Amino acid sequence: MAGSRFIRARIKSVKNTRKITKAVELVAASKMRRAISAAQQSRAYARLADEMVRAVALRKGSGFHPYLREVDTTKPRLLLVIASDRGLAGSFNANVLKLAVTAIKKEKETDVVTVGKRADSVRKTTTRLVASFTGITDTPRLLEAKPLLEFVTKEFSEGKYGAVDLIYTEFKSALFQQATVTQLLPMGGAQGAQAVQGSQRGRMSPEEHKETLGEGDLVIEPSPRVVIDRLLPQVLQVHLYQALLESSASEHAARMMAMRSASDAAKDMIDDLTMSFNQMRQAGITREIAEISGGKAALEG
Repeated sequence: MAGSRFIRARIKSVKNTRKITKAVELVAASKMRRAISAAQQSRAYARLADEMVRAVALRKGSGFHPYLREVDTTKPRLLLVIASDRGLAGSFNANVLKLAVTAIKKEKETDVVTVGKRADSVRKTTTRLVASFTGITDTPRLLEAKPLLEFVTKEFSEGKYGAVDLIYTEFKSALFQQATVTQLLPMGGAQGAQAVQGSQRGRMSPEEHKETLGEGDLVIEPSPRVVIDRLLPQVLQVHLYQALLESSASEHAARMMAMRSASDAAKDMIDDLTMSFNQMRQAGITREIAEISGGKAALEG
């Protein structure tokens, strides 16, 4: 009966594991609902802020502000990779890191800034990891994005990098999330604006802006320079915060689905082990009955 004791122990172990995966699934589902709500509520604000900046850029030209200039291909690029601080999220981190590795190999002169502990594994691909930020991906807050934004804008403003790219996971639905590469800086003009928000829906192209925005439709006070100096850092912060919200919603959705699959797999394993246990016990009972019947027959003979 040693085999039945082993199977009974396995059943108990798998049941305990299933309790854990089920609990993680429920927690992830609760966090996912809050994260989705936050991401969806801020999308309209991010879209309108982006359209405002692009409207000013179209009126004043892409060289009007350092953040609106053309990409300088003679300088290295900075890659900002947003993953998660925790695992158990299926292929969520793997998809982001795969995209990051592809971008690093494509551009040899690329420095990397990671957000989330799981993103630090890019060290295996590059030695040019210049900064790492943790503790802000689970439940992003706007103020927590400020140090990251200040670091990125400082490096870009000083002319160290020709462009800043952002890799994060865009939330589509609870069943589908897509790792995305966008251009965070520069953000002005047709090239920058299209790359920055090309993956998000409902944004107007520069051509559409030209058609709907007439000469008398845009009044900038006190001056374009003053407005854009105050506006651009806030818009950049909104874009980065939106990416963190999208990534957070995607992370919790991926974790919920991964834990649901693990719970279902554990249930199937429990059913298979229970059947094996019952078959083994039935075989043992049949054997004992046969031994008793044989012994009785021997005594009677």
